Amino acid sequence: MICSSVNLDRFILSVLRWADSSYSWRSFRGSRQPAHVRIAATLTNLFDRLSERGDAPGGMFHMPLTQRDLGDLIGITPVHVNRTLREMDRLNLIKRSDQTISLLDVDRLRRIAGLPVRNYVSGRDWIASV
Repeated sequence: MICSSVNLDRFILSVLRWADSSYSWRSFRGSRQPAHVRIAATLTNLFDRLSERGDAPGGMFHMPLTQRDLGDLIGITPVHVNRTLREMDRLNLIKRSDQTISLLDVDRLRRIAGLPVRNYVSGRDWIASV
């Protein structure tokens, strides 16, 4: 069962706020990348971060964002978000249900987005002792 806790929602929103404020996402958002590339990048980024926490079993995770929120984040209209998500659904890349999204073909989404596999470091073990 997918956790829909307030803490998970806060984590997802904090990741998206960080992404929105980071230089690379600002330049990506203002770029001329097609909608399917932007959405694929956003979904794989979320998936990678949630997987590291164990919150995306089998590629499925809670997605508290509205289509308007997602459009605002990546710089496209909610109508275009809807159209693109429906097409991704039709191509069996994703499956949507309520506020849950399943990435059915993460490797293909990653190729569409042009993103490498990311390994995020959690914990503080990597900080050098002073």
